[in-house]
Amino acid sequence: MLRPKTLLVALGIVLLLGIGTHASSLDLLPSIPRAHAATVSMVLTGCAFVTGSCRAAGWNGTTTRPNPTITVQQGDVVSVTLSSADTLSHQFLIDADADGAADVADCPTTDPCSKMFFSATPFTYTFTVSFPPGTYSYFCIVHPASMLG
Repeated sequence: MLRPKTLLVALGIVLLLGIGTHASSLDLLPSIPRAHAATVSMVLTGCAFVTGSCRAAGWNGTTTRPNPTITVQQGDVVSVTLSSADTLSHQFLIDADADGAADVADCPTTDPCSKMFFSATPFTYTFTVSFPPGTYSYFCIVHPASMLG
């Protein structure tokens, strides 16, 4: 026959093991959700000056929201539908190296950039955000003073 003290110790060990096993199966710590890359789509229309449907100089040529803010995360796939509303040549560029320059020398090796376009017929430029988190500017390489966001 087991002694009461030995029985009490054995029962305590069984209880501790049971609580430990049960506690490890509970989500006692908050979990951090995994980030998933998103697909971000937007439309930008080139307007270097006021003419036709361009009410203001800037991307999209609006007085209420020219050069809209683009919010993305690293790893996102961005599809930008581009066209020209003023029949002038434009080229979209993200300043990924943050040098403040809308220069074609970094295009497309350092700074993601579209092909040159001047048509009102839209086309889609797609790139993956590979640069680190931060705030970046985007430009029209041809009209960087008025078409920047």
